[in-house]
Amino acid sequence: MKGSKIILATALVCSLLTAIKTTAVPANIQSSLHVKQVTEKIESIIEKAHQLIGFNGSVLIAQDGEVIYQQAFGYADQDKKIKLRADHLLSTGSISKEFTTIALIMLEEQGKVHYQDKISKYLTHLPAWGNQITIEQLLSHTSGLPRINWRDNLNTQDIEAQLMAIDTLAFTPGSDYLYGNLNVLLRAFIIEKITQQAFPAYIEQTLFKPAKMKSTFNKIELNDVRPSVVVGDYPTAILAISYYTTPADLYLWEKALQSHQFISATSMKKALTPHTLSGMSSRAYFDLGNFIKNDQGQMTLLLHDGSNPDHHAIKANHLDKALIMILMSSDGRKVTLFELNDYIANIEKYNNNEMPASWWLTNEINSSNFDDAFEKFKTVIKKGQSLIVSEDALNKLGYSFARNTQLANAIAVMKLNTKLYPDSANTYDSYAELLVLTEQYKQALPVIQQGLKLAEMDKNAELTKLLFRHLTIVNNNL
Repeated sequence: MKGSKIILATALVCSLLTAIKTTAVPANIQSSLHVKQVTEKIESIIEKAHQLIGFNGSVLIAQDGEVIYQQAFGYADQDKKIKLRADHLLSTGSISKEFTTIALIMLEEQGKVHYQDKISKYLTHLPAWGNQITIEQLLSHTSGLPRINWRDNLNTQDIEAQLMAIDTLAFTPGSDYLYGNLNVLLRAFIIEKITQQAFPAYIEQTLFKPAKMKSTFNKIELNDVRPSVVVGDYPTAILAISYYTTPADLYLWEKALQSHQFISATSMKKALTPHTLSGMSSRAYFDLGNFIKNDQGQMTLLLHDGSNPDHHAIKANHLDKALIMILMSSDGRKVTLFELNDYIANIEKYNNNEMPASWWLTNEINSSNFDDAFEKFKTVIKKGQSLIVSEDALNKLGYSFARNTQLANAIAVMKLNTKLYPDSANTYDSYAELLVLTEQYKQALPVIQQGLKLAEMDKNAELTKLLFRHLTIVNNNL
C-alpha cells in the first residue's frame, strides 16, 4: 500500500495547463501531453516499482522551477505500521558532502581561507601529515587519507581517534584519488576553526536558512533518536557526515546552488571541472557529484547520489530539460532510483505498459530463484514484451547484486550485458572487474583483452586505463 501523497493544488494545475497553451512546452514533454497526464504517468511507473520490487521511498519532481509531483510510497518503520510521508527524514548519504564543500568555497571567496593553505595552519594538533595536505586536496579527495573503518554507533570522537592514529598517508597528497569521509570531517573542523562557531549552527545559519531548508539536520549525538527518521539507516552520529533530510529540502538546496545563491559562477565552474585523477572525466573536481555534457560541451545533467546503507538518494538536475528530480528510498535497492530517473527524464519515449527489464527480473527472482528467473529473463528480453533494456541499467543491476554480496548473480548479469552490447568496452570492463574480484583470472583474461580492443578503437583512455589495471592483477596471478 502506498503512503501519503501530496497532489498539486487545483489552481496550480490550472495555471500550468494555461501556460502550456501560451508558452513553449518543455523539451522532455510532448506537446500532446499536459501536466495532469504527465504526473499520472509518473505516478503509474512509481506505483509499479512499489508493487513489483518493493520501492519504499519519497519522490519530488520539479519542472521549470515548479514542483509538479511529490509523493511517498511504503512505510517508515520496520513493522510497516507507519505510512511513509513526504516529511519523513531519510539519509542524504554522500550528497551532504556538498555542505562542507560549499561552505569552504564561500570562505575562500571571502578571503578567509586559501585552497593552497596546508590544513595544519588551522588544525595544529594533527600528525605530521597535516603539513602535507592542502584545503584543495581535502575538497578533491586527493589528500591520501584512508577511508573510515565503519561500524555501528560510530560518533565524531571515534572518527577523530581514527584520524589521529594515521601514521602514513595512502599516497603523496595531490598524486592520486581516494574518496573518503575523513576529508569531510576535517573540512568541518577547519570551518569551525575559521568561523569560531559550531559546525551545525554555522551551516544552519549560513546555508540552510537562506535556502529555506527547514528539515535537514546533522545527527551528532547517538541518543538523538527522532521518530521522523525512516528505519534502515546506519546508526552513526558524525559531524558533517550523518545528515538527514527530505526531498523538499534537497530540492531547495539544488535550486540555491543553480541560482548561485552561495558561490559565484566562477567558483562553481572550478568545482565542476572534470576530476582527472579520479579516473572518471564525468566526476566533478569538488564534491558535487557527476555530470554529462553534450557534443557542444554544454552540461545537460548534474547528478549526485548517496547511500547509508539501505537509505539511498539521488539529486538529479537535468539542465537541458529544466527538470529536477529528488529520489530517496529505504528499501536497499539503489538501482531503482537510477531507473526511475532515466524513465521520468525520458517519459515521452515510453508507454504506460513499459517498465525497466530489471524490475521484471527482480520480481521473478522473488517469486522463484535467480537461476530459473534469469534463464526466463534472457528469453523474455529477446521478445521485448514491453521491457526497457539498456546497457547502463543492466550494468547498475549487476553492481547492485555485487553490493549485496550476490556475486554469482552479478557476474551472470554482467556476462549477459556483454552479449547484448558486444561493441561496448564498458560492459567488458564491468564483467572483468567482477571476475577479477572473485579471482577468476583465467576467465577474466579474454574479457579484458576484448575490452581493451574496443576501448582502444573508441580511443577511450579512461576505460583503457581501468582494463590495464585488471590485466596487471590477472598477469600477477596467472
